[in-house]
Amino acid sequence: MRVDKSIMSILLILVFLNLTTGCYYYKVNTKKDLVPEDVRWEDFSGKYLIIHHGDSAWQMSRISIDSTSLHCSISALPDNHKMYLKTNPENSNRYIKGEAGNEGNVLDEVHIYTSGPVSITDTSLSADFSRLDRMEIYIPDTKKTGTSVAVPILIVLGAATVVFFIIVIIALATKSSCPYVYTYNGDSYNFAGEIYSGAIYSSLERNDYLPLPGFEPYQDNYTIKIANQLPEIQYINQAELWVVNHPENTAVLADKQGVVHTLKSLKAPVKAISAGGTDLAVLLSEKDHQLFFFNEEPSVTGDTSAINGVELTFDVPPGQETGKLVLNAKNSFWGDHIFGEFTKYFGNRYGAWIKKQGKLPPDKQIQWKKDQAFPLMVYLETADGWQFVDYYDMAGPLAFREMVMPVDLTDGLKNDRDSISRVRIKIETGFMFWELDYAAMDFASDTLTDILKIDPSSATSESGKDVKESIAGDDSEYYVQPKTGNEVVLDFKCPPEQQGMKKSVIFHTKGYYTHVRDYNGPLDMEQIQAFRRPGKLSEFSLERFLEVKESYTMKSSGDK
Repeated sequence: MRVDKSIMSILLILVFLNLTTGCYYYKVNTKKDLVPEDVRWEDFSGKYLIIHHGDSAWQMSRISIDSTSLHCSISALPDNHKMYLKTNPENSNRYIKGEAGNEGNVLDEVHIYTSGPVSITDTSLSADFSRLDRMEIYIPDTKKTGTSVAVPILIVLGAATVVFFIIVIIALATKSSCPYVYTYNGDSYNFAGEIYSGAIYSSLERNDYLPLPGFEPYQDNYTIKIANQLPEIQYINQAELWVVNHPENTAVLADKQGVVHTLKSLKAPVKAISAGGTDLAVLLSEKDHQLFFFNEEPSVTGDTSAINGVELTFDVPPGQETGKLVLNAKNSFWGDHIFGEFTKYFGNRYGAWIKKQGKLPPDKQIQWKKDQAFPLMVYLETADGWQFVDYYDMAGPLAFREMVMPVDLTDGLKNDRDSISRVRIKIETGFMFWELDYAAMDFASDTLTDILKIDPSSATSESGKDVKESIAGDDSEYYVQPKTGNEVVLDFKCPPEQQGMKKSVIFHTKGYYTHVRDYNGPLDMEQIQAFRRPGKLSEFSLERFLEVKESYTMKSSGDK
């Protein structure tokens, strides 16, 4: 099934209403009895510092500190930093986030409060440390935000769309994910994506290569934030920035092995047919968020395990035997929800299970994911049938990501009646595990690139701790984010421009994370054993989907 663009637009507006215009909360971390080490300018990279005196407040800059006093330049606050000058430090505070009233800047603010006699001019402020009452740092209250999802009611849309919408809301309400990445543009942090999604035990630790299109330095620094926003423990082994210089007429992406490929002439498939026979060629021809949801039911696909797929046919230029398959896709919230439902069968043994999984060989873990069609699986049609090529790693459910995979086409090339050389590629996954926006291939050879791999010049946690040594390099030392609200801000020095070259940025990280769960009840071994069978997770996804669908249908019938 696919969703018409106009319907999808309405759906997305409603689904993300709470993500863009309300039900966001922050809480206040307060520190009193300030000493000089608490307010060093370098500890607040990327933050917006505000100093208060009485009913007045100013932006702070050019901070200098001696043994007894703080001195700074002050300037008027812009309107977008006047929203929360007064706040409740004891409870959660709500803020608005969206196009009409984006108040997300509150999460970048640090407030210092003074009292008594201080020295103030039009452009400067000086105060003894004895006059600094407290410092307040605003951080996301993800627990409060996550439990405040309001469900809009769809009245004018068709029943199938309403069911789909309900599915999304269920998935959003039970979301679990991976480290969030934000880029700083000089004014605010913008969400860029998730890293090493699916690496949920130590044995699945992996590298990730997140493209950051359009990311530009601010004051000669690239600033990136990695945040823990959900109940999980995050283990960051390495974080470095790749600045890739490449020819102007190309784009670049890194595959999951960390090989950087140039893209010069992407070709849309001449045919794109779903397993159920739906023509998807137009749907997948552009990055426009007209999506294929891999949600065709067995009555359409004929596959009882509900594995879904799309077959892509490409014209291949003469003499070419390799190609680069490029997809714009993301994991679905529903797939994230389904995996969470599976883990509930471990009951109060979940923690022990996680530790056991961390000791198993990674190959065994990866094979289980492939058997369940949890990643995006890629096949090439050959004379001997469909041949497995590789899989795309998990991308996370919050943001679409462009991904590239090199494909040896040798065994799949064939000439049609019109003598045009063609190949057929199949992409498969479990029922509603992914959302696919775009598919194309590039047949041009990779051109030379200059890749500068830059370690962070600074890495500062939300508490002001320097964690650079823990994050630099692939080693046995990790920076651990054990709690919701933990953050680290990374600064990378901008390298000199290269004349005549285009610049792209890739964020290379390595690590893993574990979910924090407090399940009650005993271990259900019978159910768990069933998931050893290939395709069971997809069947489970379909079963839960049909339960929601039937429940809605019965309720609708009862309301008439």
